[in-house]
Amino acid sequence: MAWSTTQFLSCFYKAARDLILHDGVEHSGYLSFLALLSFFPFLVFFVSVLGAIGDTSLAYLFIEYVFGTIPPQFTEALQARIHEILSGPPQGLLTLAIVGAIWTASSSVEGLKTILNRAYRVGTPPNYLLRRFFSIIEFFSITVALFIAMVAFIFLPALWIKIHSLLHTNAFDLTVSTIRTLVAGFILFIGISILYYMLPNCRQRSLTVLPGAFLVVIGWLGAANILTLYISHFHQVNIIYGSLGGMIITLLFFYIVNMIFIYGAEFNYHFERMFGITPNEKKLVPANETPTKLDKDSLKK
Repeated sequence: MAWSTTQFLSCFYKAARDLILHDGVEHSGYLSFLALLSFFPFLVFFVSVLGAIGDTSLAYLFIEYVFGTIPPQFTEALQARIHEILSGPPQGLLTLAIVGAIWTASSSVEGLKTILNRAYRVGTPPNYLLRRFFSIIEFFSITVALFIAMVAFIFLPALWIKIHSLLHTNAFDLTVSTIRTLVAGFILFIGISILYYMLPNCRQRSLTVLPGAFLVVIGWLGAANILTLYISHFHQVNIIYGSLGGMIITLLFFYIVNMIFIYGAEFNYHFERMFGITPNEKKLVPANETPTKLDKDSLKK
């Protein structure tokens, strides 16, 4: 199907419109709370798994590298507890506590599934326990993917430097930090693409999730830089919230990150439609919900 520049640009407008109509702005706040709520249970679980199969120092290095790419203002409120967990994971964690940690950490996955289903006009399964079961399975899949990303993030730069020293060439004279930045960006792009492909309850074409993922990576980088400049030059957050300023900044960062992520999903949906990929196999009306005006318009097209 032929498409024009106007149709392509209209995808940006329609994605912004649907972000509002599908309550994406409100869900961003909900997801930012879930992200903060589930981060530490996930970190405890992740470090415990690494401790059982290998060396927890890998987790420490990975977290240090990842947080090194994020402006410190956004993670200042989390740093102390993160270092406590990495330096000495909670001992004597009972099986029930582990199950609780997994359940809490998988809540973020469930929250993402809910809003992505709305963005892609599909209904969530009616059975809550079954839905949570699949969220936990996907949580384990994300944990495995994160472990692979951790290995790549730590060892690929070292491998590059080793090859560079053996070849004795300056043709690819890249610093370790530059390599890690490139690797982090690529892993982030792949990770977002996998989430867009895996989480919604509909059949996806692998290539159609890439535009939104690329848009999200660019949006996150731009938003982080803009928010960093704002915090550096304006101090209203600390003036208003006082000692809670660090936590508010962290929540604000998660809020913006989630809003851009939802926008990318809405963009992917309209990008598919631009190429004539109709959602005939998708449920446009969510379970036990009345069709919205947006859903009715989609059904007519």
